[in-house]
Amino acid sequence: MEVKALETVCKEKSIVDTEIWGYVINRPEIFDVKTIKVEGKLNRPELRFTLDYGEDYELINNIYSNVPFQKVFNLYKVIDYLDKNPQVAKINENCVQWDLDEKVKKEIDRNYKENLKEIKKIKNRIYSKEGRT
Repeated sequence: MEVKALETVCKEKSIVDTEIWGYVINRPEIFDVKTIKVEGKLNRPELRFTLDYGEDYELINNIYSNVPFQKVFNLYKVIDYLDKNPQVAKINENCVQWDLDEKVKKEIDRNYKENLKEIKKIKNRIYSKEGRT
């Protein structure tokens, strides 16, 4: 996800105060949205790497404390660590992904439909700053 996409959403997001960004940013009419299909060792839908609950923090903290890294984690090393330590991988297994209320989703949809031209202008202004310092 590009920082410019987040910047665009932040300018427009004022109508709804939500920590759940997926529904706000998954807008193919505005952004170049792509789905990445993960195969092999990294395809682990049972693992949860998000930070909504205390258990999520506990898992991430455990990974940071036990998987060596320089600036960025090697996801293969994280998976190897969790496979060797299944009790760690289970720390947040009962956490459920939050979702937006249907009423909020409808409000977001309405806002995007009613303000699509303005949102695209905002995006163009932000993206056109690319060459500037």
